[in-house]
Amino acid sequence: ILPSKVTHLVVRKPPKFHFKPGDYVYINIPIVAKYEWHPFSISSAPENSEFIWLHIKTCGNWTKRLYTFASSSRFD
Repeated sequence: ILPSKVTHLVVRKPPKFHFKPGDYVYINIPIVAKYEWHPFSISSAPENSEFIWLHIKTCGNWTKRLYTFASSSRFD
């Protein structure tokens, strides 16, 4: 959780996944909404070989539920 209601999501990069600046990914988090997929710009550098970073601003129902869940002690 970051200031201004931003969720910093760190995801392990799949094998052979490559991206360049400006690329985005669709993510689904079933505990937030089982059948909803949302696009987010990748905010990490392509050189980061192990993880993908996403910075998600809370501005709608889905991102609000994500922020609330990420703020809870159940999130890992």
